[in-house]
Amino acid sequence: MRLTPALERQTWQDIAASEGEQQMPYVASIECMAIERGFKLGYQLGAQSGKEQGLLQGKLEGQAVLQERQPIHRMMIALAVL
Repeated sequence: MRLTPALERQTWQDIAASEGEQQMPYVASIECMAIERGFKLGYQLGAQSGKEQGLLQGKLEGQAVLQERQPIHRMMIALAVL
């Protein structure tokens, strides 16, 4: 919806006065939606990155445990053969 030039000027003057009183900038609803969308996207990207890091760390820790147990496993196989 387009305002008349006089109403548009008055609206922005009212917004400026309100910002001055509250020390808070006006954020249009479209800006609020964009900010919310950015938060959601950031959350999703962070969650995915955390999963990938967790999987990698778990894999590395699992490999380390297997390497520690490998000599014990070989000894058990050798004893079972005897």
